[in-house]
Amino acid sequence: MRNQKENNVYSNEFYDHLYKLESKREGEHSWTSIVDANDPDLVWLNNYVKQHKLFDEYSYEKLNKLLNSCFEKGIVSLADIAKELLVSPQKLTSLLRKNGLDKKQKAMALFMGGYIICDHKNDENIFVRDKLVGTKVLSLRSHKTFLSAVYENRAYGGRHIYAVRKYYMTHPDIQIPEEDLINNEVIRVA
Repeated sequence: MRNQKENNVYSNEFYDHLYKLESKREGEHSWTSIVDANDPDLVWLNNYVKQHKLFDEYSYEKLNKLLNSCFEKGIVSLADIAKELLVSPQKLTSLLRKNGLDKKQKAMALFMGGYIICDHKNDENIFVRDKLVGTKVLSLRSHKTFLSAVYENRAYGGRHIYAVRKYYMTHPDIQIPEEDLINNEVIRVA
């Protein structure tokens, strides 16, 4: 059921054009199958809908706000965000592309799936995109060694390794530019 505010969006002129279209109905056939795409009433209605964004359920502002709330909850994958917004993953993908937010979602997923390597000797932090990149950076033979250092909270070679999800809880001020997250596997963090 629409609330009063939404009902005020439709003007009398809107309904006049809509009734004119409906009057063009012939017997069993709806006006939608009869009316030409260049019909003046239909063109006017289409412009009115676009101007007032009547059927734009997920505008840029709304979708950006919803994405930010998902990110704050730690929800970053397309499937999980789609479940949260009650849309299909395909619909979410098209909405993100349409609003130019697909890079933001990809960057956040890469960020939350990464690791922070803290070198306390040099007071330097490095972000790595995944366990394989982290294994290369630390010159380890196996990614299992990397993961055991992460999950057992122990240092390896004088460096502590943290999953970004955990590290972000205690250091929420960490900022890495979106473009760097998408284009680079290893990023020096200030």
